[in-house]
Amino acid sequence: MLVTVGASEANAAIVDALCRPGDRVVVMEPGYRQVWGLALNRGCEVVAFELDAERGWAPDLEQLRRVATPGTRLIYVCNPNNPTGYILTEEEMAEIVGIAEDCGAWLVADEVYRGSERLTDRETPSFVGMTDRVIGVGSLSKSYGLSGLRIGWAVCRHPELAHLWRRHEYFAIATGRLDNHLAECALRASTRERLFERNRTCVRRGYELFSSWLEGQDGRLTALAPMASALAFVRYECDLPSVEVGDLFRRKASVLVAPGVFFGREGWFRINIGMDTGYLSQALDALSPVVAELR
Repeated sequence: MLVTVGASEANAAIVDALCRPGDRVVVMEPGYRQVWGLALNRGCEVVAFELDAERGWAPDLEQLRRVATPGTRLIYVCNPNNPTGYILTEEEMAEIVGIAEDCGAWLVADEVYRGSERLTDRETPSFVGMTDRVIGVGSLSKSYGLSGLRIGWAVCRHPELAHLWRRHEYFAIATGRLDNHLAECALRASTRERLFERNRTCVRRGYELFSSWLEGQDGRLTALAPMASALAFVRYECDLPSVEVGDLFRRKASVLVAPGVFFGREGWFRINIGMDTGYLSQALDALSPVVAELR
């Protein structure tokens, strides 16, 4: 295990260590696009496989098999997924591992939302250990709710982890001593469970409020219920680009959302619903008249 300055440093070290210009990198979309951007900046060929909204955001594994051609360097997945909240089934996980092994790719699993499950108290299984060439990335920022500590990690049983370590020493030297101490406290079994319980409570209360609000938007907005995460990925019924919709919400409602195009899916936006319900209620109430204007 390598402890990093947040999951963002772990992802940066992984792409820098494993990828070279011209390498093929396959990413899950819609998805968190940090690895996508890092790989593009590295000069890689980046292609996507889709999560299918018509099938409840299940992955198109036939598409993954087609785009993960022999020699593919890296496959990136986010599970539970940001922004959709979809959790891969264990059968889907096994098939993704098999595809990575067949094409010789490294599998990078962004697992920062493990522990934020909405429908169960069972923690989402990890990809770590399912094959030698898998790197699991985690963080205290999301399900632990401790983003200010800036502690993340990369877990891998392959000797290649040493190359990440060298980059960590070059990028950051070390994580903060106080951050490390508080992270140790948070990761103790009893504390960890309390933090996850807190997170799941916020997720469940927030989604209940959000889903009730969504029903009152006269079909202008639709969303599939997330299985995990403090997020909802929302489809809107108008022709405006998602960046313009996000800017409209910011200017007229003072509410920030993330445009769907930044996750590889136009016509959608991501909203955080895992906050204090009073605060969330104010934001949703402010959004309603602006949503009514969408044409």
